[in-house]
Formats: sequence, C-alpha cells, structure tokens
Amino acid sequence: MVSKTCVYYLPFKPKIAWIAVVTLLGVVLLMAALNSSSFSPHKLILYNTTASMPFGYYRLHHNATISDAKRGDIVVYPIPEKVLRLVLARNYVKADVPLMKPLTAVPGDYVCTQHRRVVVNKKVLGDIPYNDSQDRPLPYHRYCGHVPDGFFYSFSERPHSFDSRHYGPIPSSFVTATASPLWTW
Repeated sequence: MVSKTCVYYLPFKPKIAWIAVVTLLGVVLLMAALNSSSFSPHKLILYNTTASMPFGYYRLHHNATISDAKRGDIVVYPIPEKVLRLVLARNYVKADVPLMKPLTAVPGDYVCTQHRRVVVNKKVLGDIPYNDSQDRPLPYHRYCGHVPDGFFYSFSERPHSFDSRHYGPIPSSFVTATASPLWTW
C-alpha cells in the first residue's frame, strides 16, 4: 500500500510574515512613544483625533513659518483665545493641543463668510454649519474683505471642522509649525 503525502502551500512565507508583523508592531510602538498625550513645542509627530482633518499621524516641521507655507499646506497653531473656553468646555481638544488646519487664505486674498458660506477669491469652499456634530450651536465669524497683512484664514473641507469660519483670521505669528501626513485614514 502506498501512502499519499499531502503538501499544503502557504500563500506567503512564514518567516517573511513574521518579519512584517514585527516591523509593523515596531512602527506602531515608535509612533506611540513619540506621541504622548500632551503637546510639546519640540514634538516631531502629532496624532490627530479630530474630525477637522484625516485621523492619523502628522510630521511637524518646526522651522517652517507662515511665509514658507503656501495655500493648501497644513499649519499648526494654538487655539485662539477668543474660542479657548468653548473648545475646552466641549472637549474638542485639550488646552495644550494645537489646532492643525489647511492654510486657505493669505494677505490680499478676498474672503467672504456671508450667507453661511465660505468664499475665497470668488470660489465657494463650503458651508458654515449652525451646529457642531452634537447639535450644539457654533459661533459664526461674519466677514467680507481682503485678508489683512499679518493674518491668515484656515478652512478645512470637512463639514465639522472648527476653523476660521467660526473664529476669524489668525495672526501669522501664531503658527508654530507646518505639518505633513505620515499615516492617515
């Protein structure tokens, strides 16, 4: 009697799979180690958990200034004082966590937020919601005019972004870094 031997082929090599798992685990642990729950001005990686931008990890570039940034770049700045109490009361972010938004309008650009719409240089960028994601009323910054020197506007395309449509222009001197996505979802 002849015995038949069955050979099963795996779609991957076990050693390669093990290396991939260990590498992925190492990357996750490194990201976690670099990202503590509080923000430091010298932090290299910022983890975004808000609906304003894609969730995930962003690389911070601290040597960059607002003059280095162009429209569409992500800028990082502290929560504006006029909305700090609201942000903290609603737990949008912790007091020491900066805001991270796309740079949308620079000095000389025309911005209009009438009729609950954001318009920059005659291009409609989106609506201004009445309420946040938990149906609480939001402030509404009303303005039509050119962005003054020393200021900028940041508007995210995401509908629940808490940005310049709610608190107005940001002083250029507030920018602490620019950011680029590392791993987002």
